[in-house]
Amino acid sequence: MEAGKLKTYLECPVCLLLPRSRIFSCVNSHQICESCHSKLVGAKQCPQGGCGFDQPPRRARVFEAMIENSNLDLNCNRPGCNVELKKGCIEAHELKCIYRTVPCPVVDCQKEILFKNLDMHKSNHFMFPAFMPDVAYFFSEECLTDNNHSGFISYTCKKDEVEFYPVFVKKNGLWYFWVSI
Repeated sequence: MEAGKLKTYLECPVCLLLPRSRIFSCVNSHQICESCHSKLVGAKQCPQGGCGFDQPPRRARVFEAMIENSNLDLNCNRPGCNVELKKGCIEAHELKCIYRTVPCPVVDCQKEILFKNLDMHKSNHFMFPAFMPDVAYFFSEECLTDNNHSGFISYTCKKDEVEFYPVFVKKNGLWYFWVSI
């Protein structure tokens, strides 16, 4: 069977993506991916026919095996990303996908932000410039010894298409440092 046609048979009818985890079947054997099944509320009615699901729901293991053993392109599981790659490459992409969430580098913020929006988040909420090539500018004697200094120092550096975010934070008189990629 042609790969494109096989993919349309195997994709979830709700999200239209090729499932990468468990696939469930309703009592009339309609398939739905685990992600869409978990979003069903209440009595968990099948979106294709209004029929119900067993408790626990039946697995469509034949469909799972077909996807697992095929060479079809898989979709990135990050919402907003439209990248499709082979099974062996998709995990590597997802680790560096710009749609992945990362923690805000500001210790007090505690928000998870899309990596692609990190610079905008920092500049909108903390009024720190996105690019500071001269780090030594921040390390004045006053900055290092002043206990009242807010202590947030951040800049971005791009090397070989990879952005690094070294972060320096002064908290209770101690300096903390880490690098976010």
